[in-house]
Amino acid sequence: VLLRVRGVDYVTTTANAALLLLGAIAAVIVVWSLLRAPFNALRMRRLRLSRDRLIDGLDALHRGDWTRAEQALARAADVPEAAAVARVHAAHAAASRGDAQAALHHLDALGGAHAASRAIAQGELALSHGRAEDALRALDAPDAQPLPPRGQALRAEALALIGRHG
Repeated sequence: VLLRVRGVDYVTTTANAALLLLGAIAAVIVVWSLLRAPFNALRMRRLRLSRDRLIDGLDALHRGDWTRAEQALARAADVPEAAAVARVHAAHAAASRGDAQAALHHLDALGGAHAASRAIAQGELALSHGRAEDALRALDAPDAQPLPPRGQALRAEALALIGRHG
């Protein structure tokens, strides 16, 4: 292999040129990995903290410590991977301590990405307060369609409560 750079000729065999190319590629990969390492460590720490908060919040919810559960689950919802589970359970914790506005706030924070989960949670909360029409309205929202099996069961229960058995 002959390489001419600014008037200087470099001559080597094809095998040596291939090894030098592989070595250069390996060096670039190592440098890139070293540059990304701090960002990967921060991302992993954030995910671990979110998982710990989610576990702590679900445990507090199970024990009936509604305020602590709501706070931990709201903090866990900062990570997109855990947002749906954390927000739905934070809404349940808020509703259990009697704060319907906070429960709706948590469910509204879900947005359109988790419309079916939001509709199911709103339907459950409305049915628990005896508001079948509100539950049906939440479950029939166009962005929540098609409903998963839990949503269909809640919809059937709401229809039965308002007398539309058919």
